[in-house]
Amino acid sequence: MQVYGADVASFPVDHDGTALAKYRRVKLTTTGTKLELSGATDVRLGFTSETVLADTTNTPKVPVVPRTAPVVKMVAAGAIGKGAAVYGAASGKVQSTAGSNEKIGQALTAAAADGDIILVAQTVHDDVPAVS
Repeated sequence: MQVYGADVASFPVDHDGTALAKYRRVKLTTTGTKLELSGATDVRLGFTSETVLADTTNTPKVPVVPRTAPVVKMVAAGAIGKGAAVYGAASGKVQSTAGSNEKIGQALTAAAADGDIILVAQTVHDDVPAVS
């Protein structure tokens, strides 16, 4: 799969049948077997590259682009300036407020409001905390 000119391997992951919107940060559930949206302070597994409709019967696999992809589209939780540092926000979105949230990277485009889609250059950390 190509993500903004770079070859990135996406990998399919099961989910619990709930709808997942594209360009959202995702993580594994506490059982480590299913996918769900990342909360504000959660460490992301990657991000969704497609919208997955709710389907509790078939529970299709979700293509996940890993956190190592260099540039990705993400959904903003509010206004974010171009060049601002970007951090995790609730519902798999990103914001420019740090707090104790995971640093995602740097905004390459600006967001005017909640729900805007922006380009983010992801930061890959060597000191990622263990997923609990």
